[in-house]
Amino acid sequence: MALGAAGAPVSRPSEGAGATQPPAAAARQQANGFRACAGRLRMCGVKIDHFDFGSIRVNGVTYRHDVVVDHGTVRERKKGPSKHLREEHGHTPLSAEERIPWECERLVIGTGAYGALPVTDEVVAEARRRRVELVVLPTAEAIPVLCADAGHANAILHVTC
Repeated sequence: MALGAAGAPVSRPSEGAGATQPPAAAARQQANGFRACAGRLRMCGVKIDHFDFGSIRVNGVTYRHDVVVDHGTVRERKKGPSKHLREEHGHTPLSAEERIPWECERLVIGTGAYGALPVTDEVVAEARRRRVELVVLPTAEAIPVLCADAGHANAILHVTC
């Protein structure tokens, strides 16, 4: 799902890479597909050169937890404020109660290898209120979107499901 700056949904055509493949094969192929643009993230001081289920390598450091990219700074996503919503969503979602890097034109949310990270309606509403374009995609697809707009985008990247 992608929302434009005015909050209107922006449709994205299905990209053939993983459209008919089993999820694991599609995730591997998508993860391999972003490597060509990884060097461009240097513009904002961040280089993502590897993503696989359960880990991501940013600036040569491998993280085995979700990360937040905020103007070139990388930190661990602290999902504690969202834990109370876990039962309701079947997974700890990204909620507006977390420390979200809103100071950007575009916020890219990588929802994991299989796109399982829920994003609450409050996050969508807050993005709309702040006029921040919200792009929500499986993490392997989100990385090249971040690459393409590294100077104007922040990200939250989920590394597992």
